[in-house]
Order: sequence, then C-alpha cells, then structure tokens
Amino acid sequence: MALIKCPECDKEVSESAKSCPNCGYRLRKSILKQKSTSNNKWIIFAVIALCILVIGIGMFNILRRPDIPDNMSKKSYKLGVKAVEQVDAYLDGKITDSKCCEKLDELCVKAMKIAKNSTMEDDATVMAAILLVRDKLWRGTENDVVEKRNFLAELLNIKSY
Repeated sequence: MALIKCPECDKEVSESAKSCPNCGYRLRKSILKQKSTSNNKWIIFAVIALCILVIGIGMFNILRRPDIPDNMSKKSYKLGVKAVEQVDAYLDGKITDSKCCEKLDELCVKAMKIAKNSTMEDDATVMAAILLVRDKLWRGTENDVVEKRNFLAELLNIKSY
C-alpha cells in the first residue's frame, strides 16, 4: 500500500487508514480530495497542451501557405511557379533552352485553358507572362529572359532571380 502525508501533521500514513495515528486527523475525505485534485491537474494540463498543439499547427499552415494574389486562381499560381522553376533550371544550366521552351509551351496551354474559363484578371496575366518569357528565351538575350522571369515572379509574389 502507498503512503501519503497527513495534511495536518505531515507524517507518513497508509492511504487505507481512516485517520492519522499521530494526530487523529480524519483522512478519508482528505485522500479523496487529493486524488480528485491531482486528476483535475492532469486534465487541465492535457487541455492546455492540446490547445497549444492546435494553435501551433494552425500557425504552421498559415506561415507555410503561399501568398497567392487576390485576382489569381490557385491553379494559375501553381502554373506560374512551375514556369519560374523551369526558367531557373535553364538559367542555372540544368536544362537546355529548347527543353525549357517545351515545358513553357505545355504550361502556357494549361494557363490558356484556365484563363479562358476564369473571371480572375491575373489568370490571363500569368498566361501572357509565361508567353513573354518563352518568347525571350527564343529571341532575346539572357538578360531579357531574366527580366521577364522576374516580371512573372513579381506577379506571383516570389523572389527575383
């Protein structure tokens, strides 16, 4: 059996005792009160920990979510980001200009479909910006490509090259 401290005299007493053998203090009510208090502490701790966890997950998701412009659909945003990634791969020498143009053509076709069925202004702008980057890739200098890539990145609220 476990030993507890008497609330009156602080001597150790068996938890099954009805009263403290040292001072005579009645223990039954005191033991029940101590047990319910310790259970309540664990419940309160669990609720607080759960609240902190929920708030933490919520903040993580808010901070992780991209800052999509108001007049742009999520689909157009994702296509624009993919286009920027392709141009970055070209500028970093990871893919050729023809491979980059091929990927930009695919993205542009998808962007045209989105812009055609969308009422959001910037969906058409994303499509046009992808076309501009692709055009500069074929006919312009690397500086022209960087300039148009940065225009698209600015439209998407992502960093410049």
